[in-house]
Amino acid sequence: TGVIPVTSVKEGDSRWALWLLILLIGLAGWIMLLFSQDRQSPEDELKEIRSSFAGGQFTPKQTQAKINRIDEIFREHPEILKKEAAERAKETATRTIPIFITSLSVILRAPDNADAEAGKSPAVPEHVLYIPTLGAIVGSFDANLFIQHVESNQDFISQRLAEKLMHSRYEELVKPGGEPYLKKYILDSLGEITGTNRFEDYPPTKAEAPGHYGVVDILLPDSFSVK
Repeated sequence: TGVIPVTSVKEGDSRWALWLLILLIGLAGWIMLLFSQDRQSPEDELKEIRSSFAGGQFTPKQTQAKINRIDEIFREHPEILKKEAAERAKETATRTIPIFITSLSVILRAPDNADAEAGKSPAVPEHVLYIPTLGAIVGSFDANLFIQHVESNQDFISQRLAEKLMHSRYEELVKPGGEPYLKKYILDSLGEITGTNRFEDYPPTKAEAPGHYGVVDILLPDSFSVK
């Protein structure tokens, strides 16, 4: 009497071990659930960063920090970058005016020199800049409204652009790097004509970080010629 059977002790230990195992599994599951809820997905973080630009004012340093974080997410998750690159290409197409101006012919103004000031014919003869087709890509901020504006004022913009291109430099146009020079000249001119600054930062989108307003790139599918 007074002796506990061995089998009863073993059965009691087994029950406690089973309940302890169940408790540990439940606790581990609860911890994993807690961490999974607190951990933000990279897609959600991107969305949150982008939406924050629309609701707050940030210093240039804060803005740059947010943009840097977007770049970090892309480096850490290349699959997101690939997906957004495809979406970006599709979105950029909606902001493209493939044929904005055609057959733009401009007589370049000869540079001022002593002969011209003296009333003599300039030493450099007149040259003609010819652009068969001029297209444009606009920034992502209010893109549709801006496209509507420039298309409804196409004749005025074409005339003003021709007047400005008269002062482009023949020597730069005929260099091997003439096309980048011409594109920049056109971009600067269109910025003045439309009252926009392509370097000013606007809230970022999937297509642009930061976003921009106005014409941001020039298309010359048929290049140009200078005679």
